Amino acid sequence: MHSLIVDDHLLFSAGLRLLLQATGSLGEVDCAASGTQALQQAARIPYVLVLLDWHLGREPSGVTLIGQLHEVLPQARVVIVSGEAHPDLVRRAIDAGAVGFVPKESSPEAMIQALDIVARGGISLPEAALAADAARLPEAPFFSRAFASDALSSEASARSGSGAALTEIGAAFPDLTTRHVQVLGHIVRGLSNKEIARELDIAEGTVKQHAYAIFRELGLQNRTEAVYLLARMGVRFR
Repeated sequence: MHSLIVDDHLLFSAGLRLLLQATGSLGEVDCAASGTQALQQAARIPYVLVLLDWHLGREPSGVTLIGQLHEVLPQARVVIVSGEAHPDLVRRAIDAGAVGFVPKESSPEAMIQALDIVARGGISLPEAALAADAARLPEAPFFSRAFASDALSSEASARSGSGAALTEIGAAFPDLTTRHVQVLGHIVRGLSNKEIARELDIAEGTVKQHAYAIFRELGLQNRTEAVYLLARMGVRFR
């Protein structure tokens, strides 16, 4: 397993690398000081986890770099590690395909917990961003208030480091078909419709139909809201 830290602040990057190496759970950890260097290394090494600073001193960065990394590393999980954690920025990162967002002000313990959730197939977002979106996400047709309360409790447990807290998509949404569970899992991993079609050996138009049905069933408008819903519920997607 290989992980990559992309940050132009060399002292922070070196410190984070030491922290991750101390855990021993993320394999070999490399560093890159720019988006260009990150892409060059990604072309040679199959990284499965990328910790990416949102604002790099040199282009590419942000949304552009997330997209380019996914082209080179389609199976990699990208986690943004940023000094800025405004809910709108978090949404932009998730919309671009990131599966986690960790503020740089986080404690080492919080950083490790967040990465543990991502490594086990969950989605980790700042509590402030989740709270900001909680009120605007419509309640799914079968998503009862009692179940929502239990799910949020599980999500909170997941953030405290409990491995048992992560649940599967199928268990969280029992009304979804097996195919819809598969498609939703690929959606929240950041795969495009074309990539999902290739993964599942179905037509791209069929993927679009499944996505529409899933969003309608869950009361969602887009992929970003799907990621936020799963993050709030502490759902595993891999």
